[in-house]
Amino acid sequence: MDRGRPDDPGTPESWPPPDPGAWRAEAAGTAEAAGTAEDARPTEVWPRHTADHWPALPDPYDAERPPPREPARPPLRRLTPARLKPIVRERRPGFWGLATGTVLFVMAAAGSAEYVSLGVRFAEHAVFWALVAVAALVSLHREHAYGWPPKPRWPWPFAAVVGTLAAELLALTAGSALVIAGSLVVLAVLLVLVLLFG
Repeated sequence: MDRGRPDDPGTPESWPPPDPGAWRAEAAGTAEAAGTAEDARPTEVWPRHTADHWPALPDPYDAERPPPREPARPPLRRLTPARLKPIVRERRPGFWGLATGTVLFVMAAAGSAEYVSLGVRFAEHAVFWALVAVAALVSLHREHAYGWPPKPRWPWPFAAVVGTLAAELLALTAGSALVIAGSLVVLAVLLVLVLLFG
């Protein structure tokens, strides 16, 4: 095998190369010589720096880390019941209930006047007066309970007297049959109005 020629510029001066074992021995001797020279130098003791000696550098990853999340809190539960705010009731304007009850009584009493005895007619008027008196007392109690301003008292006795007189006059002048027919017409008209605008 041709290992190179002496006239080749890339060929080393010593050719062929020495044995690899000789290279290793020469390298070992050089290392021992260097170690002996290093041991001959004076040894300097450098201070050992601890972690507290160096200033703390900011971590570049701290800005990218999200802030720690707070632990989940349990839902707020009220141990004592809340104080309920009282709802103020509003008063209905006018005396629509009293007027409606009076008209219905007149229709019933005048329509049945010719078909019942005088004692039954007297009982009907007594019951009507008692109902008007109870309604007046209930209205007065609600005024004191809810702090409403007082309303006029005269509509209650006025309705009792007018209802009784109107029922007797209609029974004497028009007759029960005509009163019944007129009552049915009035009730039908009122029912239609309630269905339309109720």
